[in-house]
Amino acid sequence: MADTDIFTIGSTVTVTTAVQEEITGEVMAFDQKARLLVLKKPASNSKTTTCNIHTIYMNKVKSIHIADEPESSTTPPPLPEISISVLRKRLDKAVQERKRINASMNCKAPKDGQQLYLSIAKCFNDTRWNDNADIVVEEGVFINPPYTAACVHAIDPSNPQSPRFVELIQKMVNRYHKEKERQPEPSTADLSKAPPPIIESASEASAQR
Repeated sequence: MADTDIFTIGSTVTVTTAVQEEITGEVMAFDQKARLLVLKKPASNSKTTTCNIHTIYMNKVKSIHIADEPESSTTPPPLPEISISVLRKRLDKAVQERKRINASMNCKAPKDGQQLYLSIAKCFNDTRWNDNADIVVEEGVFINPPYTAACVHAIDPSNPQSPRFVELIQKMVNRYHKEKERQPEPSTADLSKAPPPIIESASEASAQR
């Protein structure tokens, strides 16, 4: 079955995900085998020269409402220009973030310590673990379990810069724990068990009314 047998390129659809998020946009592509739908929306920065692109995994979709379909004779609009340099920057940024995440993993450290590591590594590239599961920052301070502000120590207390650096890292640790307290617990819903999407066209919806 061709992709366009299900979604017509250029049609406007509203997708409701399994977590009740609604996304309305113009169909740019649909991969039947991979179950991926690509929608185009007006740019969130209000620029007319750009747009937002959403790639939606259909197994995580609850329902789809087809609001508008182009005439069969309508030629699909040309794809927008893609800036290779912008994509490369995004790729490099994603690779660096993945490296930080991989570096944060330490079987000796609890989850809270690993999350604190990630938070600090975003500001200080020279962040690492030592053999005692301490977080070492810029070779100037280390944070030992249970990773509170009181656990921040100078590696070289005789260094005149150490007190100021210790104070800075203590503030970062305190900020991390305060932000964590304000964050709600993540949902444990199993999205993999979401029901198949319900596709409703505009004509069907009006007929039912």
